[in-house]
Amino acid sequence: MKKLFVIATMVMGLAGVSKAQLNANAGAEIQANLLKGLTMTVSGSVGFGNVAITSGTVNSTSEATFTVTGTAGANIQITNMPTTVTLGDSSSGANGSITFSPTLTASTTTTPTSTDANTSTSYQLQGSFPGSGNYYFTLSGSITLTGNEAAGLYKGTYTLTVAYQ
Repeated sequence: MKKLFVIATMVMGLAGVSKAQLNANAGAEIQANLLKGLTMTVSGSVGFGNVAITSGTVNSTSEATFTVTGTAGANIQITNMPTTVTLGDSSSGANGSITFSPTLTASTTTTPTSTDANTSTSYQLQGSFPGSGNYYFTLSGSITLTGNEAAGLYKGTYTLTVAYQ
């Protein structure tokens, strides 16, 4: 009888043991942060006015402003920012050139608050869009003359590229 009680207890004990699970599951969250497409416009131009041909550095007298519009609160970075631009003589036919050295100022308002002169090709300026969704980059700079340039109108284009981080 004692044997029967022990066997009955063992059988009842085994019945209370849970079966090993043959499958399991868990959920993973899926997210997509949708950003408004970036747009950029330029107002104004970098100008030097009438410059006498002498040797030395001449600073710009006017500036261009790039307005970048995107998703408020998103981070952007400049992915292409030339450190120099060659300006070609477009009027005299002498095929001369001079070098423009740009200075780019970044701000979340139309009045720049900090200046960063770009000194290397690896330079990246970063910013975060304010509540308005606008970011401003103001371009000015200088040209260095040797005194041997041909008289004429020298032109070039500064191309700025930005992307979301």
